[in-house]
Amino acid sequence: MKVELEPGVWLADGEGDPARTLDESKAKVFKTIKEAGAALTEAREYRPFPKAVIVS
Repeated sequence: MKVELEPGVWLADGEGDPARTLDESKAKVFKTIKEAGAALTEAREYRPFPKAVIVS
């Protein structure tokens, strides 16, 4: 599972608020939807990301 924060913008490992990448191949991969959802919740502490989706 990956988290697309905005169209073409992916949650990534690293530094940032939250860390992001435009390269889907560098997006952070989560084992479960629960982990991806928790990461999205954490990312939303910085910005609302109203169009964010979790994709498999």
